[in-house]
Formats: sequence, structure tokens, C-alpha cells
Amino acid sequence: MVVGALVAAGLYLLINRSRFGRSVRAVAQDAVMGEAVGLNTKRVMLLVFGLGSALAGLAGALIAPNVSVSPSLGHSFILQSFAIVIIGGLGSVTGSLVAALVVGVAEAFAVAYAPYLTGFTFYILVAVVLLIRPRGLLGSAKLGRA
Repeated sequence: MVVGALVAAGLYLLINRSRFGRSVRAVAQDAVMGEAVGLNTKRVMLLVFGLGSALAGLAGALIAPNVSVSPSLGHSFILQSFAIVIIGGLGSVTGSLVAALVVGVAEAFAVAYAPYLTGFTFYILVAVVLLIRPRGLLGSAKLGRA
């Protein structure tokens, strides 16, 4: 949990308080305009991909002692990760962090109080959030508009 909190804080600072983070946000918003103002968009995208790969590697290293490692290990986590992004709101890193905490707490309550719902908790959360707030918990209504 400490490593997760440190990584989340570091990622927040990197995205919101650094020149690199400003470049990442600019390229994510409009790559053509980012290139027009002098950003090397290919380099920014490459560095973001590398950072994402490093974070995935760190996650794998942290989870490896708790589960049996196999080539198909990611399949069990990818659907839940996708659900967390939807619940948090597309484009919102903070929303994804909040959604991950909500899903984790909901799973823990399901294990304790409703064991028959253990594997379906995040499906229920996705359905409820999409019915109440289709853009996610902290998603922006502007996302996807031209």
C-alpha cells in the first residue's frame, strides 16, 4: 500500500507539476497543435509508453509474491482495470485512483458480507455508475468533443 501511495503521488506530481507532464497533457489534448508549438510528439508518446510499461512491470513485481505467475496472469486483471477506468471517468487519473479504492473496498465488503457477489462486484459498480453518472465519477463532459 505504501508503494502504491508513493507511486500515485509521484505520478500526480509528474503529470501536474512538471514540464514533462505539461507536454503529456498537451499531446493528449491535441497532438497536432502540440507539434505546431514545438513539442516532439513522437518522443512524448514514446516516453509515456515507457512510463506505462515501467509501471506495469512494477505492478507485476509487487503482485508476483501473492499470485502464481503465468503468461495469462494479466487476463484476470485487465477487465477489472478497464472497469476502474470507466468508473473513475475516462481521462481522469484522480478518478481512476478513487475508483480503484471504491472497487477495492466494495470487493472487501462483498467477501465479508455477500460472498456470492465476490466476482461480480465491479460489474455492479460499473452499471450503477453508468446509470447515475455516465461520464464516470470524475470524468469530464468535454472529453471526446471536437
